[in-house]
Amino acid sequence: MKWFNKLYEKKISATGLSVFRITFFLNLFFEVLHLFKYRHLYFDSIPYIELSSANESLFILIWLVVLVCIVLGLFTRVLTIINYIFCVTILSSFTDFEYHMHYVYVGISFIAILLPLSRSFTIQNIFFKEGQREQKVSVLYYYLPVVVGIAFVYFDSVFHKITSQIWINGLGVWFPASLPQITIINDQWLLNQKGFMLFLGYLTFVFEALFLFVFWMKKMRIPMFIIGMGLHVGILLEFPIPNFAFGMMTLYTLMLPVSFWDRLKSKISIFKPREHLYSIKQIFNLDKKSVLMTVFIILTFFQINVTLQSPFIRPQLYKLIGKIGIEDYFDPVSYPLMNFSTKAFGITKHPVFMDNHFKGYNHILSISYVDNSNGETLLPIINEKGMVGTYLRGSVWVNWSYRVNSPEVDQTQLKNGLFAYSAYWAHKNNIDLTDAVFKVKVKKIELPNWKWEEDYLTKQLHKPWQNAGSVLWKDKKPELTLIKPIEEF
Repeated sequence: MKWFNKLYEKKISATGLSVFRITFFLNLFFEVLHLFKYRHLYFDSIPYIELSSANESLFILIWLVVLVCIVLGLFTRVLTIINYIFCVTILSSFTDFEYHMHYVYVGISFIAILLPLSRSFTIQNIFFKEGQREQKVSVLYYYLPVVVGIAFVYFDSVFHKITSQIWINGLGVWFPASLPQITIINDQWLLNQKGFMLFLGYLTFVFEALFLFVFWMKKMRIPMFIIGMGLHVGILLEFPIPNFAFGMMTLYTLMLPVSFWDRLKSKISIFKPREHLYSIKQIFNLDKKSVLMTVFIILTFFQINVTLQSPFIRPQLYKLIGKIGIEDYFDPVSYPLMNFSTKAFGITKHPVFMDNHFKGYNHILSISYVDNSNGETLLPIINEKGMVGTYLRGSVWVNWSYRVNSPEVDQTQLKNGLFAYSAYWAHKNNIDLTDAVFKVKVKKIELPNWKWEEDYLTKQLHKPWQNAGSVLWKDKKPELTLIKPIEEF
């Protein structure tokens, strides 16, 4: 309580929170815009053929308008609540298209309801001269998003990584960056620097393990900011999850000294202090210590529950509770709580780039359209080298790479995915599906067996493609024919 009270009473400029509002919700805007672009792939049973019964387009367009208003600082308190409802009802409902950043959006969108996000850099400040509102806020408003969006995520992730051969061997960066179906860039020259790659792997591990405990320290904040931003710049350049990279960077802006943002604000004339005319009364007065403390305690409780289910802690926990005879009661309570915290607050497990994501994943799938006049046209899913194509970004990449294809191929998911992607591409390219043929191809690669290997990526890119089967469309009805199961090639 003393620690919490001390932080609550410490007041700093609110300008950094407004910068965070603009950057985070602008990134979410582009995530939702991506969702709108691929909405038929997300929601239709078969894109443009078997349509979804709900009118998702209208809801997504309304959501985009809400996000624009939040970025501009209009009616922020009410609209952050509406945004949170959209996050829970849409993002938390995904199963085949869920990915790590969705949880961050949900959690931070909930936290945003409590934050004084519109003290600076708003349309209201410019046109209504809303100048006399308190510009100093509790430092807890800066800490809470960082704790929920970064520290909790890293903390839980460490208890998964500590059981992973990839991460224990220092390959946490090198391994995924060396698999063609995971990366978007061929930087073999960098991957060949064994010492540097092992250093990055161990640095990431140690950084995540320490973050929760040291980011509070003023002297450590800038070093942690630099390492964290560097980590996510690397993710942006290497992997097809740009909104995840940018989204995490927006959280890191909260770690910069507020004086940096105040100096920036002072140089922009339209945001310079002016005569105070009147203020717009807050719709909800949530600037209360008790509210923040309650939220912090509840979210911490949910995170502890999730982390207790990690592969490192769970065996030790069961030994302990087994001695007092309550092991049969733990999962029936823990799992429903975890399911609720995942959907409502984005607090969930974080086993990112773990062994099971790659074990047995030695097959890359691509699909091409066969035109009797012009030959074959490769769909922009996986390119001719076997690397990620332009369709695969964010949750669409996760869907193709870990639902349609996966280390252990689910035949139903494979069939439905091939139908969906071929139908989506055909509609966008004016291909008539009353009579169309698509070829399915597979490239078999060799996994490095949890060890660093020179020129590994280059060797896999030179592996040949094999014909795996076809998707035949007749009268807009698809049929999949495979020569044999994908794993057997």
